[in-house]
Amino acid sequence: MKNTFSFRALGGICLLAPALSAFLLLVPSAIAQTVARPGYQLVDSAPVALGGAVSSLTDGSYVTFDGQSVDLWDAAGLHQLNLGSFPTQLFVSFIAVHPSQTFAVFGESSNGEIYSVNLDGSGMTLLAQAAFNYAFCFDPDGSRGWLSAALGGWGAGNDLLEIDLASGQLTQRAHVAGPSGPLTTDSVGNLYYGTQFDGWPVPPDTQNLIRFDVADLQNSGALTELDATVLIEQLDGTSGIVIDTTGSGVMFVVESDPTGAAENILRRYDLAGNLRDEVLAATASINGLELVASADTSILAPYQPQGAQLRVCSTDYNFGVSARLTLESKRCGITFNGPTSANAGPAVVTVRDVPIGGSASIMLTRTAFLQSPEFEMDLGWGVPVFLMTEPVLILRRTMAFAADSVGEVQLAYQQPDYMFSVVAFQAVIRDATGSPVGTSEIVVNN
Repeated sequence: MKNTFSFRALGGICLLAPALSAFLLLVPSAIAQTVARPGYQLVDSAPVALGGAVSSLTDGSYVTFDGQSVDLWDAAGLHQLNLGSFPTQLFVSFIAVHPSQTFAVFGESSNGEIYSVNLDGSGMTLLAQAAFNYAFCFDPDGSRGWLSAALGGWGAGNDLLEIDLASGQLTQRAHVAGPSGPLTTDSVGNLYYGTQFDGWPVPPDTQNLIRFDVADLQNSGALTELDATVLIEQLDGTSGIVIDTTGSGVMFVVESDPTGAAENILRRYDLAGNLRDEVLAATASINGLELVASADTSILAPYQPQGAQLRVCSTDYNFGVSARLTLESKRCGITFNGPTSANAGPAVVTVRDVPIGGSASIMLTRTAFLQSPEFEMDLGWGVPVFLMTEPVLILRRTMAFAADSVGEVQLAYQQPDYMFSVVAFQAVIRDATGSPVGTSEIVVNN
């Protein structure tokens, strides 16, 4: 079911990264397309050098490593500061901003060096050396780092190493078969890893997402895949993983196609490996996943209020384009079309972007009862439920109306003159199975 669309040579991204990963062919394709699945939307795109590594700060600014230069950019993609550079072009492996937002760690695979670079421009320091380093992540509290690197070279498997951020000391914690794959940690320190097939062509459905428990990682001796828990089986490949550490208990995983002939699919799973939904499909390579928590309690899930974001690096080597993409939830819209003053007349409330095959039940309350922020409830839907007011103040609710072929539901009624601008509408949204997935935006009848 899918590994990266990128071209890898001796392990990293071609031109800019040999960390020992699977060798992928460059396959002609149509112009790269990235399509958010229903309930999600792409809201921003910022430029990245072709094949470069990217990592974001919480304010939306980001750092890049293109193999020769490390740079800081603002959220709009305008260059702010050069943080460091090398005299010759190197092969890019990764870059990751520390949770403190004061420095980043990046790796290159030409010489197997890993650096720490200060984000204020005050310089960079050689932190460690690891041949064919490929991927890196921090523990959520930033106390240590984790490295995926094929220290033994081709055909010798891949090492998962703990890295001391002060001394740069590397401690092998696990050794797995195959080329280097992506890794991440959860809020308690469990380590997640995407296995890779050692050979070409890569058979379909042969790779897994596994988890090493934090307690096992602290034991003496290197763990193997037999010590890990298999969470997701029969993947074609894995090019990116990130865990929502804010408490919602989900992870986002990119299943990638090693041949480049099929789409790469970003999916949302619970931490036991059960599929929740598909988030995005792309013909370009997708990796470098980063979650940005919402300032409120909304989460990144379909049909939820905007707030939480997922940032990914997209690269299409066929057309020479790389970018940092930002995804958010996309809530169902709702509009009012009717009298524009205190006159009686026909009115229509339209709910948009309802799941195909799904339905919407439209609620009504007085504008005087509206709450900001919205009233939040846990109704056992698997996501927070945001209502325009408290349930006891919902004055009317329609039956569930099936969405039409373009995902719209309409409520038509005759509006009396005294009703103008005193009523608000919101819909409860259900998917094709009849399961509730969230609520729509809110509209006032004016």
